[in-house]
Amino acid sequence: MKYIQNIQKMQNIQKMQNIQKMQNIHCDKSDEYTLSRYLYAKDECEIMLVSSVLTNKLYEAYYWTSEIYYSGYNIRDLFWKIYYDFYFDFNPKFEIFIRKKFKKVISIETYFHILQNMVMRNHSSRIFIMRQSIENLIRIKYHTNKYNIRGRKPKYCNNIDKIYQNLIIYIYKKDYDGIVYWLYKLLLIDKCEERDLFTNLIRFLIHNVIQVYDVEADNVYLEHCMAVYNKFLNINKDKNVPNYLLFISIISNILNNDSNRECPIKLFDKSHCKSIYENENRCVDRIYNTLKEKRLYSVAQYIGSFDILRNNIDNFQDNILANWEYYTRYTPCWIERFRLFKASFLENGKIVFENDDLLEEFYELYGYELDEQSKRIQNQSIETIYKKSWKIWYDLHFKEGSCIDFDGDFAFTY
Repeated sequence: MKYIQNIQKMQNIQKMQNIQKMQNIHCDKSDEYTLSRYLYAKDECEIMLVSSVLTNKLYEAYYWTSEIYYSGYNIRDLFWKIYYDFYFDFNPKFEIFIRKKFKKVISIETYFHILQNMVMRNHSSRIFIMRQSIENLIRIKYHTNKYNIRGRKPKYCNNIDKIYQNLIIYIYKKDYDGIVYWLYKLLLIDKCEERDLFTNLIRFLIHNVIQVYDVEADNVYLEHCMAVYNKFLNINKDKNVPNYLLFISIISNILNNDSNRECPIKLFDKSHCKSIYENENRCVDRIYNTLKEKRLYSVAQYIGSFDILRNNIDNFQDNILANWEYYTRYTPCWIERFRLFKASFLENGKIVFENDDLLEEFYELYGYELDEQSKRIQNQSIETIYKKSWKIWYDLHFKEGSCIDFDGDFAFTY
């Protein structure tokens, strides 16, 4: 037992040293079901993090953040995604705080500090819903003439280039189905010039929202906005944010009439994370008790409103219990462990080691024995999740109605 605890202490030290190295391991397998360090599904961890943030469950948000971070996944891009999806609408200046945090040396406390400031802010579903809608159109390769507007265009389109007039009309009407379709068509089918689209959006903003009619002032403001846009593009180069999400955010901000002041930034309260740190550093008495002692939360039934990757696996529970190692093969922290112990996988998914000594050493440290755990522990990650209406998750997390009404069989993605 003492030997195991000493090994675990060494692992905790090495974990902090190797986390940056792990996050540099790039495995573009976003469409693959992968298991985290404590054998949760990666996509389900991400959904649970989103839900805990939106419902102000800060301790739970710390937990899911830790699970994603210490597994070596790219959590930085995930945080940008959460910010744009839910917080940009009411908190555009909060982007500056996040960007500054990410310019420094990034540790788990970087994310905890962002979380502490994020949960206290107002959030909105509008950008998230518009993004879900446009990505659904991309998946089904949607095309229609339904949103073409014929006849004479309104006066507020007089200074708008012809190809952008339909989009501007739908923005003016606050018709989100039309807005999403025309963004999809302009950016992803017609491949319009993004600068031209931005310029026309600003023209509409100048004349119809803030109502500037002086030509000289108009030009000065437009030049200023273009300078801001150039800076905006440079800033967002490293965020891995798709162009349509940026334009959805801009349009949503145009439509947002809320003038509430943003909350001030709070200093990081390390003491608030004490229980998470204690759980992280606590040594277990036996390796097979790792999941029992380290797992604090379960995935929730409402994730059935999402198109989760487990739905693609036949005999899901039996498969995971028998072959959990196979489903960790694209997880950065496990890639590093398999490399250290010279493990590889056969075509049938079976794990093999160069020799029996390496096999024994590997399982002495990582023999979590998921198939031997109690039903309660197993169900924290592999309990049957039944498909649910998108409205189930939505209504649990938002008071306002959705700006777009999806079909009954629609499922969110994350």
